[in-house]
Amino acid sequence: MKELLIVYNCFGGNENAEQYITGLKSIFWHINQNNLNEKVRVVVSSVLNFDECVNKIIDEFGEKVKIFRYDYRWPVQVSFNKTVDSSIKEFNENYNGYLYMSAGTELTEIPDLFPRLIEKNNSGEYGIINLYVNEDNCHEQMCGKIGCQQDINFFYDYVIPIKHFCNFHVGLINKEIRDFYGLAVTDVFGKCGMEIALSFICYALRKKYILIGNSFTKHTYHSDSNLYINEINGTPIEDIPCGLNWGRTHEIFLNDKEGIESGLGYWPGIYVENAPWKYFIMNPDLSKYDENYFSTDERLKYSVKRCYFTNNNEIDYNQIEYKLI
Repeated sequence: MKELLIVYNCFGGNENAEQYITGLKSIFWHINQNNLNEKVRVVVSSVLNFDECVNKIIDEFGEKVKIFRYDYRWPVQVSFNKTVDSSIKEFNENYNGYLYMSAGTELTEIPDLFPRLIEKNNSGEYGIINLYVNEDNCHEQMCGKIGCQQDINFFYDYVIPIKHFCNFHVGLINKEIRDFYGLAVTDVFGKCGMEIALSFICYALRKKYILIGNSFTKHTYHSDSNLYINEINGTPIEDIPCGLNWGRTHEIFLNDKEGIESGLGYWPGIYVENAPWKYFIMNPDLSKYDENYFSTDERLKYSVKRCYFTNNNEIDYNQIEYKLI
């Protein structure tokens, strides 16, 4: 059993190989600093990246990094889930946690960051551990109003309450999340919106959802997501919408009677005028959570699985193709 599978997620069309290499080097700084080479595996999940870009990564890291290449425009949550599943099978390894890193993120040299992440993840108390990023973080969504983040001391852990969230650019997912839900992260959303699910995913399993203290990470906003890309190498690329995907609508939440009775919710955050997504709010019944936000109704976790994760009729992960290099 390895401690961590670290997945660096890339998307092609506007990629920056040097930026990817910088981000990957920042990961290996922490691995080397803490002598974790035998306890951690690093992979790249590459969706539609150019050969030139991929070859630069190979030239820099050789066998230290394996690359899963996808030639279809999958949402990053789907490609990440597939990369996690495939790493377990390809390398015949299991991992205590899965560290998701967006392209354009760079860890800073905080010597005890990885030991703290591993210790917390192995404690069994935590479902998802977010790291601090300096751009596009939505920290105001953690506490529920514009400006409230100014009162948070980010050198200490911050427990994110039920229905709240921050943007998911770097986060550690405990293996028990995947063990129960079948996937590492929610995959019913397109290119934005998945953060809505995170607190429910954790607290339904009676696990904490936190922003870990003293975890400053550099992040370049939309470094390679390039929301307006139409084609790659002359091949048309279908846009992925924001919000619910796979033909899903908000009716799935409204019609889940057991979910509503047990505390299911859907809260897209502080309302932003003229936002590009359609707002739908279903406030959870807070009486169904204890003082730690943990669910008190066993039915909630099954509802969360139905509503926030796909089924085989929507995505058959066994049919998703990749090339491992």
